[in-house]
Order: sequence, then structure tokens, then C-alpha cells
Amino acid sequence: MNRKLGRLPHDRALFAQLPTAAGHLAALRDVPAVVDWSRHVAPGSWGMCGNDVLGDCTCAAVAHAIALWQSYCPPITFLTDQEVVALYSAVSGYNPGRPETDKGARCADVLQRWMRQGVACAGSVDLLSAFATIDPRNHAHVRAALWAMGAVYAGVLLHEAQESEAVWSNLTGPVVGGHSVLLVAADPNGLTCVTWGELRRMTWAWWDACAEEAYALLSPRWLAAGRAPQGFPVVALQAEMSVFAAG
Repeated sequence: MNRKLGRLPHDRALFAQLPTAAGHLAALRDVPAVVDWSRHVAPGSWGMCGNDVLGDCTCAAVAHAIALWQSYCPPITFLTDQEVVALYSAVSGYNPGRPETDKGARCADVLQRWMRQGVACAGSVDLLSAFATIDPRNHAHVRAALWAMGAVYAGVLLHEAQESEAVWSNLTGPVVGGHSVLLVAADPNGLTCVTWGELRRMTWAWWDACAEEAYALLSPRWLAAGRAPQGFPVVALQAEMSVFAAG
């Protein structure tokens, strides 16, 4: 199976302007040690989303997030490869007729597009209410974001070993590039993400060494499913992102 990467380094100027979810996540109480929201999506149905032939991992992670949230607020709809590629083209400038334009995309650019204009999905438009940064090294905040919002959108650096490892743990060998994944579960031993159409485990030590950026995502689908914890400051988080929504 072919596997592509495609996450570009974040824009430091834009990244510095993004609100942090730290205060909201620190206020959450009774966050469970084990969180897993992947169970309602059948194994093998996540889809590669074109990430076997294109560097569209940043957009494949969006498709996986939408599928996960919809699994708690059915009917579940999986984005087609064409819809994922259309998002990738809109964000990155990729032209299917020109392979040299497949150069990857930045996580924040994809999230900004999703929030401002939505993502085409089966004849409708999926919207993102807000997103905010998380310190990847703060395990409590990563777990809290997973518990409260259903998923964490992340950017990592992969070593050559990760292309075949069942559990990402090996930090030796050459770095092959940046990748975007969707975190869907956590426990004391590590995290689980969706990438390349399947679930993949990683140790906390690997995550600490390789995670470069992480984002809490606020989805109206997740809120409609009634899964956000009582008292979570939805309005406050949306207000903090209003400048980007209006941009």
C-alpha cells in the first residue's frame, strides 16, 4: 500500500495569532484516563481519501473527523476522494492536471478554510465552529480535548520506521517528513490516530518527540450529538475565533 505525507510546517505568524484551548481544557474536571471515540466507525471504512497518491493528509484528517462525529449523530457519511481532493486543491493550489503542484498544505490553512467556507460532503456543507491550539506535550489537555470534542487534529514528524510500525515508537532512522493525523483515542500507554485509512497506535514518548502541532476542534455535529461535557464554554471558544471566521 502506498502512503504519502504532505503536512507543511505551520506559518509562525498565523500560528501565533490563534487562540489556545489551554484555559478551557484546564477547567474540565473528571476527564477519564481512557478515551476512545473510534468504536462506531467500522474497521476498514475510514478510507485513504487520496492519501495513497497525493500529499493531502491534512485534508484526509478532515474527512476522518467528519466521519467520526457523524457516527455519533447519524447518518454517517464518508467524504469521497473527489471531495477530499477538492478541499486540498482549494487550500493548496493543487491542480490534478499538474502533478508538480502536489506540494502539501499547512494544518491551520486547512482548518481556517473549513471554518470559513465549510467542506462539501454528500451534497451538503460541513462546518467547523472553531479550532484552537493545544500544547502537544500537555497530556492532560490532549486527553481533555479528545474527551470534550471527540477528536484532536495533529501534525507530526514521521521517521522511516513509522511507515511499517504497528505502534509508532521508533525514533531512530531518517525523518521522512511532516504528516497530519486525527487523534481519536488515548489511554495511559499512548494514543490512537486515524491515518492512511486505518487506526494506528503511538506511545506517549513517541508523541512527545514527534508531535509539532495539535488543535482542538469544535464541531456543530458533536454538539448536536450532545457529547460535549456540560459547562464546556462553546460560546467563548467561538468568540475567540470570530476574527478568523470573518476573515
